[in-house]
Amino acid sequence: MHVSGDYDSRIRDPYVPESSRICAFELAYYGDRSGGRYPEIAPEWLTKPVDGSFLGLRSDGFDSAVRQRELGFSMDSLPVRGVAYVPDGSAPAPVVVIVHGSHPEQAPVYEGYGYLCRPLAEKGYIVLSVDENFLNDCWSGWIKRGEMEARGWLVLKHLEQLRRWNETPGHPLFGRVDLSKVALVGHSRGGRAMSLAFKFNSMSGYSGPDGRYEKFDFGFGIRTVAGIASYDDYLFQGNRGPELTDVDYLAVFGSHDLDVFYPSALRTYFGVRFSPASGFHMKQAFCIYRATHAGFNSMCGYDLSFPLRLLVNNRNNLHPEDQRQATCVVVVNFIEASIRGNRRAIAEVRDYRLLGAGLPYNYYMSLAEFSDERII
Repeated sequence: MHVSGDYDSRIRDPYVPESSRICAFELAYYGDRSGGRYPEIAPEWLTKPVDGSFLGLRSDGFDSAVRQRELGFSMDSLPVRGVAYVPDGSAPAPVVVIVHGSHPEQAPVYEGYGYLCRPLAEKGYIVLSVDENFLNDCWSGWIKRGEMEARGWLVLKHLEQLRRWNETPGHPLFGRVDLSKVALVGHSRGGRAMSLAFKFNSMSGYSGPDGRYEKFDFGFGIRTVAGIASYDDYLFQGNRGPELTDVDYLAVFGSHDLDVFYPSALRTYFGVRFSPASGFHMKQAFCIYRATHAGFNSMCGYDLSFPLRLLVNNRNNLHPEDQRQATCVVVVNFIEASIRGNRRAIAEVRDYRLLGAGLPYNYYMSLAEFSDERII
């Protein structure tokens, strides 16, 4: 545990030093023309819905009808939509995909990770912030089966769409996407979804609970998985869930999280394994003192819904801007270390105190393990 940062020496930009920026970027919304819950957002790049019915997605009849009418989807027609941050340049760029958790379906919470998307795009990454709000709990009910699998599978369908655009002459992303260098970042349920996406990526197919088999042909170069206040639904099922092998893994969580009030990301962290012949790998678990669950998304206000939040003293919580600054510094640094092999970034994973004034004044705790280390 260490106190880091200095309020009097903060960098001008709360997320990334000016000297580290290397390029400008543009934003582009993508999706179908329906717009779903957000008809005011007109997609610049069109996509087609995908059939996820093999996953056994199931909710009751009333909830299913409400989702189709208000959220613009059905179980066999899941939208592929979000916002892309595309850096200037012509060379193929590595990819980062960010997925939200189960927040209120009324707001486009996928836009709440701009604090991560912007600095990553400025460092030359193509960043997708994916909209999976239609899988979240709704006033009419919730999806009772297949939700987590759908979240992970949809991430790979977004990468599939990137692959098509990369091979389509005339598209702005033609020849611009390096799918051999991919990082997945998920918040809350999105953190578990990213672990499932990594597992699905290497599978030849999947049999759903109803016995339907879907052939997979993904095979993307996923090098990094990061879970932010990750939700581990397997904790309540009496098993560890899917263990991750030969991938760099980052867990970030807050000490004052009232939603995922147990550090479930540590279960995934300790389950990550490195095989001797797989090359250099690393994993890090980073705890931010006084950080909340909702503070990791700029569009979410509280960990608990009304009226329960009236019973909570939030005055001692870390300011949300400071929480997101610390998260950004740690996540961007880890991706730089993992995807680009930046030696300074790797050293900062080993000893986060080297991050210096980029971290706001606060207490932090960090664990790190590397494949080139042996415990004797």
